[in-house]
Amino acid sequence: MRPTAWLLAVVGLSAVGCQFNAARNPNDPNAVSAERQPIVISAYMKQMSEDVIGPAVSRNEITKDQGDQMMVEGAKAYLETVHLKNTPASLTWMLGEDYMAAHEWDRAEKLLKQALTVDSGPDRVVHDTVWLARCQAELGDVSDAIKTARSSFSAPPDWKWPILYAVYLEIVPAAERQKPSTRIELAHLVEDAIKQHEAATGSTDDPARKDYLFARTFHISRAWGLVVKLYNAANRPDLARAAAAAATAKSQHPTAGVVQT
Repeated sequence: MRPTAWLLAVVGLSAVGCQFNAARNPNDPNAVSAERQPIVISAYMKQMSEDVIGPAVSRNEITKDQGDQMMVEGAKAYLETVHLKNTPASLTWMLGEDYMAAHEWDRAEKLLKQALTVDSGPDRVVHDTVWLARCQAELGDVSDAIKTARSSFSAPPDWKWPILYAVYLEIVPAAERQKPSTRIELAHLVEDAIKQHEAATGSTDDPARKDYLFARTFHISRAWGLVVKLYNAANRPDLARAAAAAATAKSQHPTAGVVQT
């Protein structure tokens, strides 16, 4: 395997004064079976993020923005060395995530659409749906992105957790960059995603949902802040004031979600 991505990460970090002896993924994605290839690629991406870039950000050796950019460049360079095989449809979501990491939005969109034709469990459906919406937003297909994001609202209550995160942290910022004229519609989307987050259920005894539960109030508050910002940017201070008042009322009288213990 050509260790392009690792080398890019190490060289980039060295340029800002960091020294690394990064471990290398021993698996060649071009030498494994079609069934193994997406797993090997995703494992490599995880190593690049967690073993090289993440620790450098934690040690303040590079900024988060620098780390994010290095991840994109590293993922893009690595994927250029991969010759994709006949990936099983049930694993195309993994490749979609990898191409999202490289900001190859067009390829990721196609892969995620394919994944959604075979997704069976609610976990995969909700994740692949909001990822697809992110790709559509990045590609400037804002109307489709909003429709796709809203389609995730049909997720069962215990699988609604990823929706708000994807909407207010990824989909809406990308959509606003592409089409600022849609700010009011995007604000409505965030408001409705907040309701989805409030309706999400889970148990503090469940490791998969415990962090979501503890962080719920924080993320709802930040999402309301984005709603206010969008309305103000759309020159609708009346709607911004109403949203701020709604956020204050919610914080004083929280009604969010069933917490099963």
